[in-house]
Amino acid sequence: MPKETFETLLATGSKAYTTNNHAVAIKAFQEAFQIAQTPKRRMQALDMHIAPMTKLKDLDRAMTIAKDMIRLNRTSPQGYLRAGQIDRLRKQPEAAAKWYRQGLKHVSSHDSEYRQLEAGLTKSNDLEISLRVRSCPRDPFTTFPVEVAEIILQYLTYRDMSGALRVSKGWNNFLCKSKLMTTTLDFSGGEQGRRTEVTLVALKAALRRLTQYPKIARMNHLSITATADLNNRLPHWFRRDTLETFTLDSTIPDSTLSILLTSTALQELKILSDNGLALGLVLTHCRALKRLTLITSPKAARNASWINGLYIDHPELQSLHYHNRDPETFFSIGRITSPNLKHLSLRRVGSSDLKLDQLLNLRSVAFDDCAISGHITLPVSLQHLLFGAAKYIIRTLTTKLPNLVSLAMYDNARGHAPTEMFLDPKPFLESVDISSDLVNDHSAIRLAALPRLRKVAISDNSKITGVFVKTLLEQTQGQIERIELQRCTNVGTDTAEWARQMHKGTVVN
Repeated sequence: MPKETFETLLATGSKAYTTNNHAVAIKAFQEAFQIAQTPKRRMQALDMHIAPMTKLKDLDRAMTIAKDMIRLNRTSPQGYLRAGQIDRLRKQPEAAAKWYRQGLKHVSSHDSEYRQLEAGLTKSNDLEISLRVRSCPRDPFTTFPVEVAEIILQYLTYRDMSGALRVSKGWNNFLCKSKLMTTTLDFSGGEQGRRTEVTLVALKAALRRLTQYPKIARMNHLSITATADLNNRLPHWFRRDTLETFTLDSTIPDSTLSILLTSTALQELKILSDNGLALGLVLTHCRALKRLTLITSPKAARNASWINGLYIDHPELQSLHYHNRDPETFFSIGRITSPNLKHLSLRRVGSSDLKLDQLLNLRSVAFDDCAISGHITLPVSLQHLLFGAAKYIIRTLTTKLPNLVSLAMYDNARGHAPTEMFLDPKPFLESVDISSDLVNDHSAIRLAALPRLRKVAISDNSKITGVFVKTLLEQTQGQIERIELQRCTNVGTDTAEWARQMHKGTVVN
């Protein structure tokens, strides 16, 4: 009878383990360990040996094997993971945590299983707390002081609280007195793809819980009848001037918009409008506004096409998102000098020169499908920059952005190569997302010079090959955590497999 090989013994043991024949599995793994010729194979046999031991509740012998694994290779995470797992099964979380800490000390942070050690340490700490502190479920609104119950309420959304009203009379009485229920209407919740329509009945039930005119109203996903009812109420709400936050995902009537402009309390506004003058009117009249998101229809954009460069100088504005939905017209914007502006997002906007370098509080800028025929100057404070779609005619773009953290450029900003963005030092840049043929294999050298780069995404590219990935990973020495390549026609399917084998700490898709 021929002598069994290492592979056949492992296969025999695995098959016996899956059929709960643990004695046969243990014997097969022991024999595999005895004939193993390399440390890697010995580790594999010992690792598989522990599994049937734990099934038989022989945790002492299993721990002995785990310690043998650690002695065999102190830089491998497998022994520490097994030892920690065994001590957790023994309900000894403190001992388990010590194994995980030793593993984190000796195992490279670039190892693919390093995060499992971190997760094991977290689970051990949680288990220790659960064993020390006996859980005793109680109704917080009948047991705890009112102050504690109010702290708990801060972690509930409007949607959660609306559902909790049906728990008991005690909950109903307490929740109905909460400010979140008496001054707020919030229908913005719901997971993506699972948003249910807010009916007229649900809207009126929420309105009955109000003790005064609302301060916060996020009116999204309303049915046709609920929207009609809301449109009748909005003029009264705006005349009362109590609203501080207002969101509406259906088109606001012009008659209501004209009353909204009289508001002095409004700080956050998100609306859709058919009025081409809406952006200028809101910024001119609502002087307390801090956050504005305005989406205009094709009809609105055509009505406003005669405007020659809107001047934005709102003193309190911190966030401006303006999206023009007309596929044929660009909304014209001139100077932007709002001193407190932190976030700027523009879609289908046209401008000759866009000078933003004096906005020293600006942190993020997004230009999507915009037409800029002159110079763009950006402030050194900028951390996040996005250029989307191929409507740019950029002559000059300020590239000295030392504080930039993330950069995204899609569909070739014409007249400006994305790789030029890396000519100046960018010590904090962590994420690069480029859709462009202007990136080639040589671009990897420039990217590798970024000391904090963690994520690189390249799409719609026919120039780069597997050399780009190889150069980037070798030059950065495991610094990159993720490389995403989509529709890169000259990158072979074997590139990701090579990266997984040679650089286990990096995910390549």
